[in-house]
Amino acid sequence: MAQSHCSLEYHEESFDTLNDTSTGVVKGWFDNSTVFTATAPVTRTVFEGQISDFVLKYGAYKRGGDDQKGAFLTALGLLMGTMDSFCILVGNRASGDETVIILGGFKPTKITRTSSTIPGVPVADLQRGESIRTLVSDCKVLPGAEYYGAILTTKELTDTMITEGGQLIIAPADFAVIVKIDLKKNRKKTFIGLTTGSIYYVYYFASNAAGVSQLSIVKSLMCG
Repeated sequence: MAQSHCSLEYHEESFDTLNDTSTGVVKGWFDNSTVFTATAPVTRTVFEGQISDFVLKYGAYKRGGDDQKGAFLTALGLLMGTMDSFCILVGNRASGDETVIILGGFKPTKITRTSSTIPGVPVADLQRGESIRTLVSDCKVLPGAEYYGAILTTKELTDTMITEGGQLIIAPADFAVIVKIDLKKNRKKTFIGLTTGSIYYVYYFASNAAGVSQLSIVKSLMCG
């Protein structure tokens, strides 16, 4: 049976319109508190501040070129991480209801699932990137998987899990330790703008039309 989920189109969206999309999610979540009752990953003030910072850094990047690229990518990464967190929360609340997805500021899409899970669990790896304050993660190919997701945290997760129905359920206590949720298709993930000397943890999960795997065994590494 086909079920609607939050589309990830915002990952491919023009930088010139991303602020409007993000603002729509802010209004969708915080202006509909009777619909979205879960604890938000960040406050409205923080979310709006990330949008403003992204717009500012993007403008500086367009004017200043590569000299401003690092700051722009950091602002983009923070905003995308927040968007991904709200994407998962809205999807969990919607449970396939396109009206709720639209109300939350996202576009609905349909994914057909013929069973609840795919066999196997990803085997993740975590390495330092070529630049400082950067970590790069990857995982071994999981037969049958089409998409790979990753969760970067500052501590090990407690009760966060993937249900038999294929939904990622983040425990309220884990929101504070999640740095980034990468829902792009590729196995290799790059995390920028991290804190030198801090230890980070990464979890992977895989999916296809049949379902979603369980979370991988955690991998950790100190950022250089």
